[in-house]
Amino acid sequence: MNHQTLIQQLGGRQFALLTGAKDFVAGEDRLTMRIGRNPKRVSHVRITLDPSDTYRMEFLNVRAGECRTVAEVPGVYHDQLKDVFEAHTGLFVTLSPRH
Repeated sequence: MNHQTLIQQLGGRQFALLTGAKDFVAGEDRLTMRIGRNPKRVSHVRITLDPSDTYRMEFLNVRAGECRTVAEVPGVYHDQLKDVFEAHTGLFVTLSPRH
């Protein structure tokens, strides 16, 4: 899994600036990041590449050492990453409007 490609698919540098994404931790087949404050109270996002060549996105709330899964979305294609992220965090990943 190429983690830089995944970050580019999410929106690259603009994604990080708009969402407050930081503390990226790359594993062999997953990427975990901390994100800024948002209406859905998600503090971390974990994106895992599945054997089916799709992604599983997990939206987590980590607080006081306790990790709670807010939502899990399997079967996400690369062109759906932004929409799923926006739907489950309430944060926009781009400044330009999409149709």
